[in-house]
Amino acid sequence: MAAGLNLQPQTVNGHLKLDLSNRGLTSIPEEVFAITDLDYLAVSNNKLTSIPEAIGRLQKLSRLDADGNMLTSLPQAIGSLQKMTDLYINDNQLTEVPPGVCSLPNLEVLGVGNNKLSTFPPGVEKLQKLRELYINDNQLTEVPPGVCSLPNLEVLGVGNNKLSTFPPGVEKLQKLRELYINDNQLTEVPSGVCSLPNLEVLSVFNNNLSTFPLGVEKLQKVRELYIYGNQLTEVPSGVCSLPNLEVLSVFNNNLSTFPLGVEKLQKVRKLYIYGNQLTEVPSGVCLLPNLEVLSVGMNPIRRLPNDVTRLARLKTLSVPGCQFDEFPRQVLHLKTLEELYAGQNGGRKFDMVPDEVGNLQHLRLLSLENNFLRTLPSTMSHLHNLRVVQLPNNKFDTFPEVLCELPAMAKLDIRNNNITRLLTALHRADKLRDLDVSGNPLTYPPQDVCKQGTGAIMAFLKQEARKGEL
Repeated sequence: MAAGLNLQPQTVNGHLKLDLSNRGLTSIPEEVFAITDLDYLAVSNNKLTSIPEAIGRLQKLSRLDADGNMLTSLPQAIGSLQKMTDLYINDNQLTEVPPGVCSLPNLEVLGVGNNKLSTFPPGVEKLQKLRELYINDNQLTEVPPGVCSLPNLEVLGVGNNKLSTFPPGVEKLQKLRELYINDNQLTEVPSGVCSLPNLEVLSVFNNNLSTFPLGVEKLQKVRELYIYGNQLTEVPSGVCSLPNLEVLSVFNNNLSTFPLGVEKLQKVRKLYIYGNQLTEVPSGVCLLPNLEVLSVGMNPIRRLPNDVTRLARLKTLSVPGCQFDEFPRQVLHLKTLEELYAGQNGGRKFDMVPDEVGNLQHLRLLSLENNFLRTLPSTMSHLHNLRVVQLPNNKFDTFPEVLCELPAMAKLDIRNNNITRLLTALHRADKLRDLDVSGNPLTYPPQDVCKQGTGAIMAFLKQEARKGEL
């Protein structure tokens, strides 16, 4: 087993470390357990099905990384490693955590996310030094009793379980910086959450929330707030009083209005409000000087406000499925734009793209699927940074010539149109690695070439172009 393996530990910052990650190991070599001075053992991303009880010999071990294996259980001896501070067993097949883990007096980080845990051993409150606890992506129906008695806890990840309630006492976690309770079956956010003065990230998306507790404005340090995928009919009014908020994600709720005072969120960089029932972009959004991402699609919005042109740092604008009568011309003045999503899944469709789109010199992605486009403006040839072009489900009868003039284009999706021939000039797009022309009645290149994929199509077009030069 150990043949060809370097079992010589390295000294890193005064700690003896042995890194056996990504070696395809099915077991830990026995010789490892003779290195009794070992501080740090990394065996992540192997094929381990067990860790032997011999790990108990490594009494100086302070960190064990065993993420990404096939472990179904942990040895009882883990509970004897009294110096252990960091224990990572994420992404395995664990059905239980040995009770001894809750008796590790110096444990600061415990990661057992993405396993098959339906219960957690009692006594978690004994882990008084614990700073980070990751039990996300399991099958837990309750947060382990005692979690709210961990005075030093800074990060709690319990997302993607089967929680319908949260234990009382969350307000006691006064050092908590990040709380992830997303992807559960919660009908309410624990009211104590709004009494956590150091909270920076709150993630409660994809639950069954219809209301939010009062007092959100007390979370003065919150930087990221994820409450999308619920049944909220209003954004908590206190949200607009969070001076440090950088990311606000409230998409896929039932919002028809937005609270006043959005313009006070001067640090907001990303705002996701798509998939609601908003009829206009909330007033104040256009006064956010640091906004880089604005996603307002899948709302019955008829037009963008003219002031959207004031968003001098906007890099990504997503407006698919809105009710625009025509291409939103205000977009053409957003000189910093890098990504534009204007596909009309379910919204009103437009049949032309203005010439001024060629002014968006920084554009890297252009998505215009599900419209009535038959042509593209020749000015698109000025888009030297355009890497991704998405045009499926339009009305193209001929392949747009300008697509052959995009030097950076790496991906082109032009599925489900009425194109019969590709242009040989497309071979000049030498960065193109991903071309999808399925769902077109193509006769040139022949279907047998098209079925072989991008490489075969480009080789065919290059060969045909050479023939034409002879």
